[in-house]
Amino acid sequence: MSGYIVVYLEILFLCFVTAAILRSKVSHDLGTEAEVKAFRLILSIYMVMMVLDSFTQLQYQGEMYPPVITVALAQAAYMSLLAVLAVVWFLFAELQIDPALTRTPLFRALFALPGVLMVFMCFASLRTGWVFYYDEAEVFRRGPFFFLQNVIAYAYFLVTAIHSVYAAGKEVSVSKKQRLRKISFFIIAPTIGGLLQLFIGGYPFVGPSIIISVLFIFTSVQADMINIDSLTGLNNRKTMERYLEELLADFSNDTRYFLFLIDVDRFKSINDTYGHIEGDRALRCIADAMRLTTDSYGGFVARLGGDEFVAVAEVNRVGSPSLFSDTLAKNLNTIKERNRLPYTLAASVGYAICPDQGRLPGDLLIIADQMMYLVKRQRKQSAAS
Repeated sequence: MSGYIVVYLEILFLCFVTAAILRSKVSHDLGTEAEVKAFRLILSIYMVMMVLDSFTQLQYQGEMYPPVITVALAQAAYMSLLAVLAVVWFLFAELQIDPALTRTPLFRALFALPGVLMVFMCFASLRTGWVFYYDEAEVFRRGPFFFLQNVIAYAYFLVTAIHSVYAAGKEVSVSKKQRLRKISFFIIAPTIGGLLQLFIGGYPFVGPSIIISVLFIFTSVQADMINIDSLTGLNNRKTMERYLEELLADFSNDTRYFLFLIDVDRFKSINDTYGHIEGDRALRCIADAMRLTTDSYGGFVARLGGDEFVAVAEVNRVGSPSLFSDTLAKNLNTIKERNRLPYTLAASVGYAICPDQGRLPGDLLIIADQMMYLVKRQRKQSAAS
């Protein structure tokens, strides 16, 4: 076996091992259940691609002599899996960028069509030679639509890059803005690797370039999870405390802020009746409503813990606490109907005003907490009467 093929196989083996290690490390801290499944699927597809690439390279270098149809099937599978990997990456990225979009019928119907077309063309090439073929000497040749296969795969990467940059420009949350920008970087390494593979060839550029991008996304998301609540994707308590400290340290007397403390009504009943898995789903739905509400006011939102949330926004942008409560109630109902939940989503809202009622985070939270429980008590009394 030549030194060239040994190095080639060693590179692919390292890529395979890296993907296997990453897959074993993927946990639910990475995101929602759908995001975790998509990311694991990306790594599984990639590992199979490395095995197929090794097999075809051994044949190409004359180290193995399997029937040409076997090699052609492996080549078709490799090219098809590149398209499938691009489709699954697109889904994973869109789940991070705009989860609501992934639930629309049009998205579900259309997003995979180019990938399905490419898979069909790759396997049809066994008879048509559209994407590739083997000549009479059993040598691999590029077909007339060879470049289309690459264009379709990289189009998925490009669309997610553009969408993530656009979404980052509109995002208010600093942490989510940074996460969206990082998604756009995924395309860089595979593009460089793909161009080198197309115009130089003979070396495994695509495999390493893809795993570099996957590793970058994995480490970035893991780092972000330090500041993000893993269940809801909102800022966590630690991030909230740091945000309030920085906000109040740079406080201007010309600006007044509402600090809202939100507690989910009858959450224990949801858990007891429908189970903790459904309870987690309810919290994610409530988090979506919180995002919608605070985004409309250019505010900050975090999960404090359990079924309690905190929101901060300028008084001039909100108007009044009742307007905030009404907007939140409307968004909770919208999310309930969209997800067809069998129970009502409602919340009690308390608030404090800075600097009128204090300039220390702890003082403001105590005041908001007292008001929130007063609101909750009044609702119970009204329901009983």
